[in-house]
Amino acid sequence: MPRTIIQPEANANDAGENFFSHEVASTDGGATFLTTPEDVMALPQAPGDDFRGIAADGGLVYVITHEGTTGVDTEIYAFDPTVATPTAPAPATLVLSVVGERNCSGHEIDANYFYTSCDTDSRIVRIDRTTGAVTLLTDAYDPSSTAN
Repeated sequence: MPRTIIQPEANANDAGENFFSHEVASTDGGATFLTTPEDVMALPQAPGDDFRGIAADGGLVYVITHEGTTGVDTEIYAFDPTVATPTAPAPATLVLSVVGERNCSGHEIDANYFYTSCDTDSRIVRIDRTTGAVTLLTDAYDPSSTAN
């Protein structure tokens, strides 16, 4: 089963809060993985691309792929980090397949929507958590940090 690492981080500005970041867990295509930190998420299938956005809500951690291939959906997966152990990563589920948005990075959540920045025409979009419907919030500027 393909795996990725999601590593908890302490944030000195928010006492008691846990934030998560992701990093490359394998340098040989998944044949072996880093042993420290341990994998905490086990995917049901190989994702379409690497993860470039992560957010937490309601006890679950959500990750979004950075899919760049036309015709291949961007994917959002979720898992409960509290069930992961050093020998048994938490099972993840595919929450949504987002049609038509590519190269998404950054990820935020509220009760009804996911928010992300996609390189499909330099868009910041809102994605309905139930239906997957995408709403353009703005394409008035390039959200890339390298576009100055």
